[in-house]
Amino acid sequence: MSSFEEPKTDFFRRPVPAERRVSGWEVALVVYGIGITLPIFFLGSELGETLGLRDAAIAFFGGCLLLGILASATAIVGARTGLSSYMIIEFSFGRDGAKIVNFLMAIALLGYFGATADIFGQAVRDAVQSVYG
Repeated sequence: MSSFEEPKTDFFRRPVPAERRVSGWEVALVVYGIGITLPIFFLGSELGETLGLRDAAIAFFGGCLLLGILASATAIVGARTGLSSYMIIEFSFGRDGAKIVNFLMAIALLGYFGATADIFGQAVRDAVQSVYG
């Protein structure tokens, strides 16, 4: 049986068995890919223009350091327990609190997607206008 034909088992409510876990590098590549999308480039240019190179670099490094600390702590918890992010949030905030936190995360992700789509759409519009007038 190929890996494509393996039965799919979801581990939403229980830990993922060690033999079914993926490497940290696979997860890191996905997170890295998300982090270098268009809004980050747009934010960088806006911060650089507004704050200047020195202050923008300080803001970026400070923000990245804080995010790195939080992401590392979250990754350690996930790797040690094998639980999904939803279960970790439910354990931390309770059943009702997890619903609120996950709702807020969903809104943030929808906003992030919307910002990416908007910036990409503007870039495509400008490119088409420059080619076809």
